[in-house]
Amino acid sequence: MDHLRQTAAVPIIVWRFKIQSLLFAIASDCGGVAAHSGDQVTILLRRGTLTLSAPGQLLQDGRIGDTIQVANQVTKTAIRGVLTEPGLVEIQ
Repeated sequence: MDHLRQTAAVPIIVWRFKIQSLLFAIASDCGGVAAHSGDQVTILLRRGTLTLSAPGQLLQDGRIGDTIQVANQVTKTAIRGVLTEPGLVEIQ
């Protein structure tokens, strides 16, 4: 259980309870922030079989699935993409 708490990308709440002498554990995503403004990320653009990537820096906090603003560090422009996992933003 401690490993789950320490490795989760976002805060979680863990409930433990017994039903007929069996121990169950349920983990729930609390919807915490998965990435913070200033974090370094990889920006991905996928079109068919072509995949382009560039280094970026988040311009706002976000949770997985959020559309957030990120600065492309190569072109020095701000673009919007979806935070698909901590450290990865995909352009639609």
